[in-house]
Amino acid sequence: MGYYSDVAIAVQKKDYIKLKQAISSLCSAADLIEAAQKTEIQIDKEKYVVLKWQSIKWYNDFEEISFIEKFLKKIPHHDFIRIGEEMDDIEEYQGTNHYLIEVQRDISINSQ
Repeated sequence: MGYYSDVAIAVQKKDYIKLKQAISSLCSAADLIEAAQKTEIQIDKEKYVVLKWQSIKWYNDFEEISFIEKFLKKIPHHDFIRIGEEMDDIEEYQGTNHYLIEVQRDISINSQ
């Protein structure tokens, strides 16, 4: 079992390339990057890559998660959102000044 989160990270494309190169030595981390849904965004002349995982165990003590989080701390221009299973369990960091990712809430109707 475990606790699952939805996670998204937005980084400049040049930093995404550095992340892929740095992470290639960790097989599990490289697999994690490849498993992410990837979206490229261009704002003005700057290119960004958004990585998104749904229902992932995002634990700091997992080597690949720790590696990614340490990498993100080294680059100032990134956005990060983690939404946990609990309603108030949300981590958010906006460092790109473009708000490339955001949390959205909506109401759904369950007609049973």
